[in-house]
Amino acid sequence: MESHVKRRDAGLCQHCAHGRTLVSKRGQHFQLCQRAKLDPRYSAYPPLPVLDCPGHEEPGQPD
Repeated sequence: MESHVKRRDAGLCQHCAHGRTLVSKRGQHFQLCQRAKLDPRYSAYPPLPVLDCPGHEEPGQPD
């Protein structure tokens, strides 16, 4: 039997220049918002899926 982990949909975070997927030692996936390091309006680990975010940027977009 094939074993795999199904990740929860992260919404906008999955395709954001500021989003990073972290995997715990137990194989759990977490979405980190790197905007939270400099801007307190953003949660470091937002509740998923994120459907609306004023800070969302596609990779490669200028800041």
